[in-house]
Amino acid sequence: MNRNDSHCVPHAHTLAGMTVAAQEQGLLPLNQMSMVYYGGIAYHDGEGFALDLDERERLVRDLGDKDVT
Repeated sequence: MNRNDSHCVPHAHTLAGMTVAAQEQGLLPLNQMSMVYYGGIAYHDGEGFALDLDERERLVRDLGDKDVT
């Protein structure tokens, strides 16, 4: 609703994504594949099942101008 540039917002729990998310240091810029996301990752603490519509505003705030959260 707040990002006119977002036409699709996929949500996935891939093995690779969960592995990186579990690391305290997050995604490390160690190769050209990870550099695609360098400086473009935002962080939002999970709040459980997304049943509270107020979480939308917190997601918008946490995402900011980043493309990946």
